[in-house]
Amino acid sequence: MDVTHGNTGRRTAAWAFALLAALVVALAGALISTTPAQAAVSAGPATFPPAPADAQARVAAAVSPGISPAAARTYHANPGDPWICDPGYFCTGVWDYTTGNWKAFDLYACARYALSNWEGDGEILNNQTGNVVSTLYDQNLTPLATYTPDHPTVHPVNWSPVWYVRNC
Repeated sequence: MDVTHGNTGRRTAAWAFALLAALVVALAGALISTTPAQAAVSAGPATFPPAPADAQARVAAAVSPGISPAAARTYHANPGDPWICDPGYFCTGVWDYTTGNWKAFDLYACARYALSNWEGDGEILNNQTGNVVSTLYDQNLTPLATYTPDHPTVHPVNWSPVWYVRNC
């Protein structure tokens, strides 16, 4: 089932963040930089990564990440908590600036999921079975990246350009 929804909330959050960033630059005279993505990691059981470097800077403009249709399971986790991605699931983690921890979305039903307010770095765990290919898309439905099942490998991802995820 393909579901597309407007991204008004995402655009509003992006505008508010841009305004906040301009204010910080004007007052502090410095630019906020982001940490570059890391290579895929697969040592031992997966855990949620440390908080993003800019976690405190974005709090004022924060809106909690969302997804449509709803994920099979959604929960919050702190950095270092175990990340359990059950067999058959495509699991995603995005920093929730409203709560100051990771928000996990475990996707099971085959669908194109519309993302809202997913910003900055995050991670993916793909514990699906078979030859399924999962794809991240931008706002024009242009594919950005694909993933095949390779659990327990953790894949870093920059969620900012991603507007949709198809888990199958």
